[in-house]
Amino acid sequence: MTLIYAVADIHGKPERIDLVRQKTVEHHPDVLVLAGDIVSRSNPEETISRLADMPAEILFIRGNSDKKRRIDDIMIHYPKIKMLNSGERQVKNLHFVGIGGTIPIPFRSIVHLKEKQLLSALSRLIRPRESILIGHPPPYGVLDEVIGGLHAGSKGFRNVLNQKEPQVYICGHIHHRSGTRYFGKTLVVNCSMGKAGAGYLIRPAADAVSPPEFGPA
Repeated sequence: MTLIYAVADIHGKPERIDLVRQKTVEHHPDVLVLAGDIVSRSNPEETISRLADMPAEILFIRGNSDKKRRIDDIMIHYPKIKMLNSGERQVKNLHFVGIGGTIPIPFRSIVHLKEKQLLSALSRLIRPRESILIGHPPPYGVLDEVIGGLHAGSKGFRNVLNQKEPQVYICGHIHHRSGTRYFGKTLVVNCSMGKAGAGYLIRPAADAVSPPEFGPA
């Protein structure tokens, strides 16, 4: 079975990059998923350079603080990192679909997605009970609580999960709500490193019947 190591919200912090390397070397994942908010504003190329050296195939989507133009200019020099900001990619036996950016509220975002148009196009790519969907915000009501118990997730992604039922949805964004939870038939994995997390290991099912295996890295 193909092993995924998923992380989000690195924010360019050297200690988090070191931890990603440690876990990658320890677990030998086939795919390293970077689910947004990966770089810092001060020196994004250093972060990308260090991540590109990880011993795994790498899939990347932008988060709300990964500025598009700057990231795109840097990524030209690091072809090992595959951008998956509005499209699909097959890795071994797994079908990945991704969309970058996040909703602009309740936090100010540099990059935000126009949910209705982009998610409509994205949903056509998803294979029910098979695809691994990657986005930055959690679905509304699932691992998305902020201060005061308010929900800060995306209603658009929640609707996509309801309608298309991907096997796994990988996200981040809400730092203190890292964890896993089922939403219907979809395993939702908030892999944020924002509050001392180390990301999650996921072994998706090889068929559309068996559940995926998962746990903290």
